Amino acid sequence: MVIVLLKVIFWTVSTAADVITLALFRAAAVVIVLAVQCMKTPAGALLDALNFIASFARLTVEKGVDLLVETIFSAVSQAVKHLPEITSRVANLVSGIVVELAEQTRERLEFLLEIGPEAAQSVAEMVHSIIHSFLENYKEAIAYIMKNI
Repeated sequence: MVIVLLKVIFWTVSTAADVITLALFRAAAVVIVLAVQCMKTPAGALLDALNFIASFARLTVEKGVDLLVETIFSAVSQAVKHLPEITSRVANLVSGIVVELAEQTRERLEFLLEIGPEAAQSVAEMVHSIIHSFLENYKEAIAYIMKNI
């Protein structure tokens, strides 16, 4: 259960990093293209710039809200999905703690030894995901600039 919670937290951090880098790179690309467009056609550039900024803001807010809703639904569904399992484990732990204290201590130590590698792997996956999304968003921003200049 700890691993599932860690994975949900790491997924949330990765998604937040993806949204932030997407917004930053997309904004930078739009500003660069906008600056070049303003220099090309000064007469209609202001209206085009305002339309450009408005459409960018709409898309960014829509994607951000969609990701936020998806994150909330995912977290809630994971919590609800594992609620019977958690309740069952807690009941078994409380009923057996008086009788088998020494055995449970040994099991807990083994459990912590098993979680260590899985937690480290989850952290590595989160860092990989953040770096990958950062590079992908950077490439998309550069491609957008090259396409629109």
